[in-house]
Parts: sequence; C-alpha cells; structure tokens
Amino acid sequence: MKKINLFCLLFVVGFNIGVLHGQGDLDLYDKARLLLFEKKWDQALEIWNRLLDEYPKSKYFPLAQFYKSKCLEEQKLFKKALNSYSKYMKISQNANLKEEATVAMIDLYFKLYQRGENKYLNRIVDFLDDKQRTIQYFAAFKLSYAQNKKIASKAVPILKRMIAIENDEELKDRAKIALMRINPDYWRKSS
Repeated sequence: MKKINLFCLLFVVGFNIGVLHGQGDLDLYDKARLLLFEKKWDQALEIWNRLLDEYPKSKYFPLAQFYKSKCLEEQKLFKKALNSYSKYMKISQNANLKEEATVAMIDLYFKLYQRGENKYLNRIVDFLDDKQRTIQYFAAFKLSYAQNKKIASKAVPILKRMIAIENDEELKDRAKIALMRINPDYWRKSS
C-alpha cells in the first residue's frame, strides 16, 4: 500500500512539475506558436530558443528555427534573422517554407542595404540565378528599387524574360514598372 501511495504521490508531483514547466517539445512548440500568433515576439523567441536548446532531435526543430527567424525579423534584428534563416535552410526539407525563408532573406538583405550597408545588395544579385523563378522574380523586383542602378540593371534580363514569357498580365505589368524604375530606356527597348 505504501508503494502505491508513494507512486501516486510521485506521479502527481511529477505531473504538476510537468504542467508548470512544460512537457516536452510539443508543449513548447504549441506555446511558442500561440505567442507568435499573438505577436509576442520576445516571449515566443524565448520559447523557440528553449526548444532548440533542449530538443535538438525534435521533429519540431526545423520549424522552431524557422519561427525563431520570424521573431528576430519582427524585432528588427535583421542580421540575427538572416543568420537564423541560413541555419534553417541547411536543415529543412520543407520546400514551401524554404521558399518563404529565401524571400524573407532577400527582403532582409534589401533592408540592410537601405540602412546603408551596400554589401547586401550584391547578395540579392546572387538570387537572380536561383533555380526557382519566383525567387528570381522577387530578387529582380527588389533590385529595381536600388539606388545603385549599375547593380540594379543586373535584374534587367530577368524582368525582360518575365515580360516575354509570363501569362499573368499583372506580373508583366509589375516587370515593366520595375524596368522603368531601373532605367526608362530599358522599357522603351523592350516594348
């Protein structure tokens, strides 16, 4: 009888400690996602970091890295977010989220360029050769906003190809506008 009572006591204490301090990777994942949707970036980041530190073999590990990146991005910690997205790209198998992470990285590079860190503009140029057209297009659109027209003009072949091969008229129009932003002469030559 004492063994059963002792077992029950240990179970109840263990259960309560588990409830108070979390019950593993799924619990942390659920808590962090809820905080993320509530836009409580600091609190969510804390839990994502905990999940990453305590559960490196978790099936939620790649997602935790992705969402950690989002939190850092929302906190305007752009370089840390880029580093975090880079880690995510190395461990993820999710093609859709990898594309979303790539787009976020391009956007972050551009924000850093806008802050005066010119070296990041060249990082966007690298994405013009990506095997995914959506990534190429996004990089080309971002480059069209650059003040450095010499580097921005590297997007011209992608934008002209968009105009030539895409069926979506809105996408074609956006490409035309991007060409005009870089240099109105490029638009005249392609029309």
